[in-house]
Amino acid sequence: VFDGEDYDPNSDYDASSGYDYVVPENGKYLITAFLQVDAGNTTGYLQMNIYVDGAMKKSLRARPAIASSNGYAISAILDLTATDSVEIWVAHNMGSSIDATTGTGSSVFSIQKLAD
Repeated sequence: VFDGEDYDPNSDYDASSGYDYVVPENGKYLITAFLQVDAGNTTGYLQMNIYVDGAMKKSLRARPAIASSNGYAISAILDLTATDSVEIWVAHNMGSSIDATTGTGSSVFSIQKLAD
């Protein structure tokens, strides 16, 4: 859950319940997400996905190199239309639950319009 905001002057991101970004206008957008996790193991994987209106548009699957804190990043440039809903989903199969690291810059979801 990306439940905080640094900059969202038009309230396009729902930081309280849906945790999705609703695209305000048509255009080409840069979407990035970074997730820092506290634990894990080297036999499982973590997968990050970018979804638009419930359909997966980009996926990253990675196996941790070490069984401790690891960072994962995904990015894509997508053509989006007004009212599209953008979400980041994460799944893993590393056994017990793992926690996202909290704190400034630890886990980030960012969207920036690049062009019309």
